[in-house]
Amino acid sequence: MAMSFWFTPVRGTLFDRSNNFTAIRIGLASWVVLAHAVLLVMGYPYRGTIPVAIDTIVQWALDGFFILSGYMLCASLMRSTDMKRYAGARILRIFPGLIAAIILMWLVIAPVFHPQGLLGLMSEDGFWTFPAVILGQIDPLAALPGVFQDSTVPAANGSLWTIRYELLCYLIAGIAASLGLFRAKWGVGVMALGAVALSLLNSHEGYQGPGAGTIFAATRFGGAFMVGAAFYAFKDHIRLSPLWALIALCIAFILAPTQAGMITSQIAIAFVLLIAGYVRLPGTFGHQLREVEDVSYGLYILHFPLGHVLLSLQPDLSWPVLFAQMWASALITGWILRVTIEKPAMGLMAWVTPKRARQGETLQPNAPTRAPVYSAQP
Repeated sequence: MAMSFWFTPVRGTLFDRSNNFTAIRIGLASWVVLAHAVLLVMGYPYRGTIPVAIDTIVQWALDGFFILSGYMLCASLMRSTDMKRYAGARILRIFPGLIAAIILMWLVIAPVFHPQGLLGLMSEDGFWTFPAVILGQIDPLAALPGVFQDSTVPAANGSLWTIRYELLCYLIAGIAASLGLFRAKWGVGVMALGAVALSLLNSHEGYQGPGAGTIFAATRFGGAFMVGAAFYAFKDHIRLSPLWALIALCIAFILAPTQAGMITSQIAIAFVLLIAGYVRLPGTFGHQLREVEDVSYGLYILHFPLGHVLLSLQPDLSWPVLFAQMWASALITGWILRVTIEKPAMGLMAWVTPKRARQGETLQPNAPTRAPVYSAQP
């Protein structure tokens, strides 16, 4: 292998489909499907070397979503001035698909699997409030009474819990942008240092009081989001080369047992994902990878209820077989969601997204530029 490989930074564009980020998001979502297949069959905690390894990697995948989201959202906010358009674009990105996923579970799947059908389900406590509880992220792991109660995870849709943290990141980034913090390199740097400090503090103190899980997840995903944002803001100073990725991975491995393990692993993940996103693969395969339809969001938010259905119909499934069936069915339904809900909703962005953003501008990873509103949420 030529020495130049290790020192040469990748070059690519972000918004003209000349990158691999869509395929990466699909890959990250697929790993979440795999982890949930294991969870639905085995319950938690995972047992065995392979399931434990899958659980470890899926945590990196979840961090990866927030790293990409922070990177791409920073690219948008450092050139956008219209916060109404920003808010509208965020709403249209998240909520149409989320509403569709809620309706699928609430009115299509649940009545079929309730012992007394729809009428019996409607008489249960919590049925009528279920959409608001999930949509408002009051309890994203809420279960529908009488439905899948014998499951290892009775939550109606166990993959929706991260959405509240994505929305929180959107909100804080939007407020910071309104104050000018997210539009300047120094502002993003200050916020990133603050997120790192909170991550280290929470890892060190190990807060166990009310809302401990929520606070930990917020500092974890907030740190990942700001790592991604910092990688964009300081792209002129960060070399996306294999050598620096290897160094970051080694540091993360060494510090893994310490309080700095979480944030250093997120920095290493950022190097790996951004290099993988910009590397240009040749030939037909590379072209197809860059042009793949973005079904990552549908894959992420639809696979869990489909897993419930598959396991209820085939209780003796092993987790590898359940994964194959979940992934295939979620891929199909995710594509349907994409073409019938997501794309029409994104069509409405014509009035919430600036004209220059709609045209799709070129973004060099190591050079100053501007980029449109975008989200890396699956």
